[in-house]
Amino acid sequence: GHHYDPSRTVYDDEGFHYIRYYTPYNYHGITQTFQWQMPSQLAWDQLVIDSLAQPIHEAYYLPHPAEALFKLNNDPYETQNLANDTTYQTKLTELRKANENYIRQIKDLGFLTVNKRKDINAEGVDPYSWIRQTNYPIDSLIDLAEKASLGDFTDLSLFLQRSSNDKRSFRFWATAGINNLAKQGKISTIPPVVYQLLNDEASEVGATAAEILVRMGDEAKGLAAL
Repeated sequence: GHHYDPSRTVYDDEGFHYIRYYTPYNYHGITQTFQWQMPSQLAWDQLVIDSLAQPIHEAYYLPHPAEALFKLNNDPYETQNLANDTTYQTKLTELRKANENYIRQIKDLGFLTVNKRKDINAEGVDPYSWIRQTNYPIDSLIDLAEKASLGDFTDLSLFLQRSSNDKRSFRFWATAGINNLAKQGKISTIPPVVYQLLNDEASEVGATAAEILVRMGDEAKGLAAL
């Protein structure tokens, strides 16, 4: 199956690079067959397993943050994330807003899940035409994806509500929001709706629900679903 891990990026003429990760519970280093046949990758894995890797190299195996900000003039290899540095909050806000405006302006289809885009293509119409012909609420979907990525506990009620939406991409992002809260330890009990989502007709929703169960201690049911 596919690995859905969308991110968006903004550069400016002052040498700053902003990245927004929308599924920050995911890891940079996701196993896939081609890369993991390489001796260099296997050696890298072993260094991390043996706790011998330096932090800059170990980061590949850790979940990414919701946001990243790099100053390329001083840090061309992007090793120092300035997103939490109080000195750069004005720049962070500026580039965050630039990203938010642009993805809405172009009606960014990347927030539709991969399977939804496949369904649209199967109808014989390209997604860019489809989204305009159907007046799909893409701005609302982007709003939900942004909230899902931030992991604010006050959005839990919204995620639970949207988890029963009739549109599969909305259900995915609602489930992703719950998953992100679980990853951050902001919910202590598994919401009952997660068990219902295991059987969602959209496989990406069911897989994310299963991940929540594994993350929150019900490994038996979560792994069985996966």
